[in-house]
Amino acid sequence: MHLPSCCISDSPPYSHMYISQLPIPSEPKRTNSTIPIKNNLISNKKIKTTTTNPSKMASKIAIIITSTRTPRVGPHVATLVHNILKASPSAASSTFSIVDVDTFKLPVFDEPVVPANVPARGSFVHDHSKKWSAEIASHDAYVLIAPEYNYGVAGSTKNAIDYLKNEWDGKPAAIVTYGIQGGKMASEQIKQSLEGMGLRVSATRPQLAFAGGLGPDTFGAVGEGKLGDASNKEWEEKHSEEIVQSYKEILDALANPVEKKE
Repeated sequence: MHLPSCCISDSPPYSHMYISQLPIPSEPKRTNSTIPIKNNLISNKKIKTTTTNPSKMASKIAIIITSTRTPRVGPHVATLVHNILKASPSAASSTFSIVDVDTFKLPVFDEPVVPANVPARGSFVHDHSKKWSAEIASHDAYVLIAPEYNYGVAGSTKNAIDYLKNEWDGKPAAIVTYGIQGGKMASEQIKQSLEGMGLRVSATRPQLAFAGGLGPDTFGAVGEGKLGDASNKEWEEKHSEEIVQSYKEILDALANPVEKKE
Protein backbone atom coordinates (compact mmCIF):
# COMPACT_ATOMS: atom_id res chain seq x y z
CA MET A 1 0.00 0.00 0.00
CA HIS A 2 3.03 0.52 3.60
CA LEU A 3 6.34 3.43 10.81
CA PRO A 4 6.17 2.76 14.61
CA SER A 5 9.05 3.88 16.78
CA CYS A 6 9.79 3.17 20.39
CA CYS A 7 11.77 5.15 22.86
CA ILE A 8 12.52 4.05 26.42
CA SER A 9 12.85 6.88 28.87
CA ASP A 10 16.11 7.35 30.78
CA SER A 11 14.12 7.92 33.99
CA PRO A 12 14.29 5.01 36.49
CA PRO A 13 10.95 3.24 36.88
CA TYR A 14 10.39 3.87 40.57
CA SER A 15 7.87 6.21 42.16
CA HIS A 16 8.41 9.66 43.67
CA MET A 17 7.43 8.23 47.07
CA TYR A 18 10.53 6.04 47.13
CA ILE A 19 12.77 8.70 45.67
CA SER A 20 12.00 11.02 48.57
CA GLN A 21 13.13 8.36 51.01
CA LEU A 22 16.46 7.59 49.35
CA PRO A 23 19.80 9.36 49.78
CA ILE A 24 21.02 11.19 46.70
CA PRO A 25 23.68 8.98 45.12
CA SER A 26 26.70 10.30 43.31
CA GLU A 27 26.38 10.55 39.53
CA PRO A 28 27.40 7.20 37.98
CA LYS A 29 29.53 7.05 34.87
CA ARG A 30 27.55 6.19 31.75
CA THR A 31 28.90 4.33 28.76
CA ASN A 32 27.19 2.98 25.64
CA SER A 33 23.85 4.55 26.65
CA THR A 34 23.58 2.09 29.58
CA ILE A 35 22.20 3.37 32.85
CA PRO A 36 23.06 1.49 36.08
CA ILE A 37 20.31 1.52 38.67
CA LYS A 38 21.21 1.15 42.34
CA ASN A 39 18.55 1.31 44.98
CA ASN A 40 16.70 -0.90 47.45
CA LEU A 41 14.07 -1.84 44.84
CA ILE A 42 16.15 -2.86 41.85
CA SER A 43 19.68 -4.20 42.11
CA ASN A 44 22.16 -5.37 39.51
CA LYS A 45 19.79 -4.34 36.71
CA LYS A 46 20.49 -2.24 33.65
CA ILE A 47 18.24 -0.45 31.22
CA LYS A 48 19.63 0.14 27.76
CA THR A 49 18.14 3.09 25.94
CA THR A 50 17.20 2.57 22.30
CA THR A 51 15.77 4.79 19.62
CA THR A 52 14.36 3.89 16.23
CA ASN A 53 14.29 6.24 13.28
CA PRO A 54 11.31 5.34 11.04
CA SER A 55 12.96 6.99 8.02
CA LYS A 56 15.78 4.40 8.24
CA MET A 57 13.44 1.39 8.21
CA ALA A 58 12.72 -0.29 4.88
CA SER A 59 9.18 0.10 3.57
CA LYS A 60 7.40 -3.11 2.61
CA ILE A 61 6.07 -2.84 -0.94
CA ALA A 62 3.78 -5.52 -2.40
CA ILE A 63 3.83 -5.99 -6.18
CA ILE A 64 0.41 -7.56 -6.71
CA ILE A 65 -0.44 -9.78 -9.69
CA THR A 66 -4.19 -9.25 -10.06
CA SER A 67 -4.91 -11.48 -13.08
CA THR A 68 -6.05 -15.02 -12.27
CA ARG A 69 -6.60 -16.35 -15.79
CA THR A 70 -4.98 -19.50 -17.18
CA PRO A 71 -2.83 -18.89 -19.11
CA ARG A 72 -1.81 -15.37 -18.09
CA VAL A 73 1.11 -13.05 -18.67
CA GLY A 74 0.71 -11.14 -15.39
CA PRO A 75 3.51 -12.95 -13.50
CA HIS A 76 5.99 -12.01 -16.25
CA VAL A 77 4.88 -8.38 -16.13
CA ALA A 78 5.26 -8.37 -12.35
CA THR A 79 8.78 -9.83 -12.63
CA LEU A 80 9.73 -7.15 -15.17
CA VAL A 81 8.45 -4.39 -12.88
CA HIS A 82 10.16 -5.98 -9.87
CA ASN A 83 13.52 -6.10 -11.68
CA ILE A 84 13.23 -2.48 -12.81
CA LEU A 85 12.46 -1.30 -9.30
CA LYS A 86 15.23 -3.37 -7.69
CA ALA A 87 17.76 -1.79 -10.07
CA SER A 88 16.71 1.72 -9.05
CA PRO A 89 19.03 3.56 -6.62
CA SER A 90 15.98 4.51 -4.53
CA ALA A 91 15.13 0.82 -3.98
CA ALA A 92 17.50 0.68 -1.00
CA SER A 93 14.71 2.16 1.15
CA SER A 94 12.27 -0.68 0.43
CA THR A 95 11.78 -4.42 0.42
CA PHE A 96 9.66 -5.85 -2.40
CA SER A 97 7.40 -8.90 -2.39
CA ILE A 98 5.45 -10.32 -5.31
CA VAL A 99 1.93 -11.21 -4.16
CA ASP A 100 -0.22 -13.33 -6.47
CA VAL A 101 -3.99 -12.94 -6.05
CA ASP A 102 -4.51 -16.33 -7.71
CA THR A 103 -2.91 -18.17 -4.79
CA PHE A 104 -5.63 -16.91 -2.43
CA LYS A 105 -8.45 -18.42 -4.51
CA LEU A 106 -10.87 -15.61 -3.77
CA PRO A 107 -14.42 -16.36 -4.94
CA VAL A 108 -16.78 -13.53 -5.74
CA PHE A 109 -17.14 -11.81 -2.35
CA ASP A 110 -18.90 -14.26 -0.02
CA GLU A 111 -18.56 -12.81 3.48
CA PRO A 112 -21.59 -12.04 5.70
CA VAL A 113 -19.98 -8.77 6.83
CA VAL A 114 -19.13 -5.83 4.58
CA PRO A 115 -15.39 -5.01 4.43
CA ALA A 116 -15.83 -1.52 5.86
CA ASN A 117 -17.14 -3.06 9.12
CA VAL A 118 -14.04 -5.21 9.67
CA PRO A 119 -12.69 -5.26 12.32
CA ALA A 120 -14.70 -2.66 14.27
CA ARG A 121 -18.13 -4.31 13.92
CA GLY A 122 -17.43 -7.78 12.58
CA SER A 123 -14.88 -10.32 11.40
CA PHE A 124 -14.28 -12.38 8.29
CA VAL A 125 -15.40 -16.01 8.62
CA HIS A 126 -13.69 -17.62 5.59
CA ASP A 127 -10.02 -18.57 5.54
CA HIS A 128 -9.42 -17.08 2.09
CA SER A 129 -10.65 -13.70 3.33
CA LYS A 130 -8.59 -13.86 6.51
CA LYS A 131 -5.43 -14.74 4.60
CA TRP A 132 -5.97 -12.02 2.01
CA SER A 133 -6.68 -9.49 4.76
CA ALA A 134 -3.52 -10.43 6.66
CA GLU A 135 -1.39 -10.25 3.51
CA ILE A 136 -2.55 -6.80 2.48
CA ALA A 137 -2.35 -5.47 6.04
CA SER A 138 1.29 -6.58 6.28
CA HIS A 139 2.52 -4.16 3.59
CA ASP A 140 3.05 -0.41 3.65
CA ALA A 141 2.24 0.24 -0.01
CA TYR A 142 1.34 -1.52 -3.24
CA VAL A 143 2.09 -1.74 -6.95
CA LEU A 144 -0.93 -3.27 -8.69
CA ILE A 145 -0.13 -5.15 -11.91
CA ALA A 146 -3.43 -5.27 -13.78
CA PRO A 147 -4.64 -6.35 -17.23
CA GLU A 148 -7.34 -4.69 -19.26
CA TYR A 149 -10.11 -6.98 -20.49
CA ASN A 150 -12.79 -5.76 -22.90
CA TYR A 151 -11.96 -2.07 -22.39
CA GLY A 152 -12.10 -2.21 -18.61
CA VAL A 153 -10.81 -3.56 -15.30
CA ALA A 154 -10.63 -7.34 -14.94
CA GLY A 155 -13.11 -8.97 -12.60
CA SER A 156 -10.33 -10.59 -10.56
CA THR A 157 -8.68 -7.21 -10.01
CA LYS A 158 -11.87 -5.53 -8.84
CA ASN A 159 -12.87 -8.48 -6.67
CA ALA A 160 -9.51 -8.52 -4.90
CA ILE A 161 -9.76 -4.80 -4.22
CA ASP A 162 -13.37 -4.99 -3.02
CA TYR A 163 -12.68 -7.80 -0.53
CA LEU A 164 -11.06 -5.30 1.84
CA LYS A 165 -11.38 -1.73 3.04
CA ASN A 166 -9.49 -0.79 6.20
CA GLU A 167 -6.43 -2.85 5.24
CA TRP A 168 -5.99 -0.58 2.19
CA ASP A 169 -7.09 2.72 3.69
CA GLY A 170 -4.59 5.59 3.69
CA LYS A 171 -1.77 3.63 2.04
CA PRO A 172 0.01 4.59 -1.19
CA ALA A 173 -0.46 2.58 -4.37
CA ALA A 174 0.88 2.63 -7.90
CA ILE A 175 -0.97 1.16 -10.87
CA VAL A 176 0.76 -0.56 -13.79
CA THR A 177 -1.57 -1.86 -16.49
CA TYR A 178 -0.96 -3.85 -19.67
CA GLY A 179 -2.95 -4.77 -22.77
CA ILE A 180 -3.23 -4.27 -26.50
CA GLN A 181 -3.39 -0.51 -25.95
CA GLY A 182 -1.72 -0.46 -22.55
CA GLY A 183 -4.80 -0.74 -20.35
CA LYS A 184 -5.65 2.96 -20.21
CA MET A 185 -9.32 2.41 -19.35
CA ALA A 186 -8.55 -0.22 -16.69
CA SER A 187 -5.97 2.12 -15.16
CA GLU A 188 -8.48 4.93 -14.87
CA GLN A 189 -11.18 2.69 -13.37
CA ILE A 190 -8.76 1.21 -10.80
CA LYS A 191 -7.58 4.69 -9.87
CA GLN A 192 -11.14 5.83 -9.20
CA SER A 193 -11.88 2.78 -7.03
CA LEU A 194 -8.68 3.02 -5.00
CA GLU A 195 -8.94 6.75 -4.40
CA GLY A 196 -12.58 6.37 -3.41
CA MET A 197 -11.50 3.79 -0.83
CA GLY A 198 -8.93 6.12 0.67
CA LEU A 199 -5.71 4.97 -1.01
CA ARG A 200 -3.17 7.51 -2.26
CA VAL A 201 -2.58 6.68 -5.92
CA SER A 202 0.63 7.68 -7.69
CA ALA A 203 0.01 10.28 -10.38
CA THR A 204 2.30 8.38 -12.76
CA ARG A 205 0.48 5.29 -14.02
CA PRO A 206 2.54 3.28 -16.54
CA GLN A 207 0.51 1.67 -19.32
CA LEU A 208 2.29 -1.13 -21.15
CA ALA A 209 1.05 -1.86 -24.68
CA PHE A 210 2.14 -5.07 -26.37
CA ALA A 211 4.63 -4.42 -29.16
CA GLY A 212 3.09 -4.61 -32.61
CA GLY A 213 -0.49 -4.10 -31.45
CA LEU A 214 -2.77 -6.99 -32.37
CA GLY A 215 0.11 -9.21 -33.40
CA PRO A 216 2.34 -12.08 -32.24
CA ASP A 217 3.13 -10.61 -28.81
CA THR A 218 -0.52 -10.05 -28.01
CA PHE A 219 -1.53 -13.53 -29.16
CA GLY A 220 1.37 -15.04 -27.23
CA ALA A 221 0.32 -13.24 -24.06
CA VAL A 222 -3.36 -14.13 -24.37
CA GLY A 223 -2.99 -17.70 -25.67
CA GLU A 224 0.21 -18.86 -23.97
CA GLY A 225 0.84 -16.49 -21.09
CA LYS A 226 4.11 -15.49 -22.75
CA LEU A 227 5.74 -12.07 -22.69
CA GLY A 228 7.27 -11.54 -26.12
CA ASP A 229 10.85 -10.39 -26.48
CA ALA A 230 9.81 -7.33 -28.43
CA SER A 231 7.39 -6.19 -25.72
CA ASN A 232 9.90 -6.95 -22.96
CA LYS A 233 12.60 -4.89 -24.68
CA GLU A 234 10.25 -2.03 -25.53
CA TRP A 235 8.85 -1.79 -22.01
CA GLU A 236 12.33 -1.79 -20.46
CA GLU A 237 13.55 0.91 -22.84
CA LYS A 238 10.49 3.14 -22.89
CA HIS A 239 8.75 2.61 -19.55
CA SER A 240 11.44 1.94 -16.95
CA GLU A 241 11.70 5.60 -16.04
CA GLU A 242 7.99 6.05 -15.41
CA ILE A 243 7.77 2.76 -13.49
CA VAL A 244 10.50 4.03 -11.18
CA GLN A 245 8.77 7.42 -10.99
CA SER A 246 5.52 5.82 -9.84
CA TYR A 247 7.51 4.09 -7.10
CA LYS A 248 9.20 7.36 -6.08
CA GLU A 249 5.74 8.86 -5.68
CA ILE A 250 4.92 5.99 -3.31
CA LEU A 251 8.01 6.89 -1.28
CA ASP A 252 6.95 10.53 -1.19
CA ALA A 253 3.53 9.51 0.09
CA LEU A 254 5.07 7.28 2.76
CA ALA A 255 7.26 10.16 3.90
CA ASN A 256 4.17 12.35 4.26
CA PRO A 257 1.48 10.17 5.89
CA VAL A 258 -2.10 11.34 6.30
CA GLU A 259 -4.76 10.35 8.79
CA LYS A 260 -7.21 7.70 7.69
CA LYS A 261 -10.70 8.78 6.74
CA GLU A 262 -13.29 8.12 9.41
